[in-house]
Amino acid sequence: MKITTREKRVLIVGGVIAAAVIAFYVVPRVLPEDLDVTVRQSQNALRQDREILGLEEGYKARIAVGQERLKEDQDRLLPGDNAAAAGAYIQKVLREFADASQVEITRYTPQQDQKQDVLTKISVGLDINCSIDQLIRFLTAIENNDKFLKVENLQIISRPQRNRDEIMVPSLKIIGYIATPAPAQKAAGKTAGGQ
Repeated sequence: MKITTREKRVLIVGGVIAAAVIAFYVVPRVLPEDLDVTVRQSQNALRQDREILGLEEGYKARIAVGQERLKEDQDRLLPGDNAAAAGAYIQKVLREFADASQVEITRYTPQQDQKQDVLTKISVGLDINCSIDQLIRFLTAIENNDKFLKVENLQIISRPQRNRDEIMVPSLKIIGYIATPAPAQKAAGKTAGGQ
């Protein structure tokens, strides 16, 4: 059975009519719902973007406060960019505090520095002779220093003396921090210094 030319024309005209009916009756009913959903989604996305933009000033203010606090904290780091300079600073400051507190430093021992992510921990050990009042003044001076110096370890040995008060022999470990330069900064410093 072969389709004749007339049957082909009828099928083509019927297909065009069916397509026209679908285009005029079915598509407009489906599209408005899709358009409505798309418009609602766009409105929600736009509303969220506006809320985020509205929060921008608050976040900028928080960032500024955080940067200011970071600068203050960086100012509290020990001066110098190496352990030797920081150790010398700690020694100088501790001698000044000892003189002001009338504490006798009997032994000063620099200890191995410990590199951390962005900081290097500088430690020194001290043995001192003093009374309890002198020790309190000395520790207070260390803790109240502008730079970040802390007493990490404190051991006290008391020795009784004849005809005198007991003498305390504290052993302390004092720590401070310096900024650890990033590897890129170290390389830049070497090339600039070598030229």
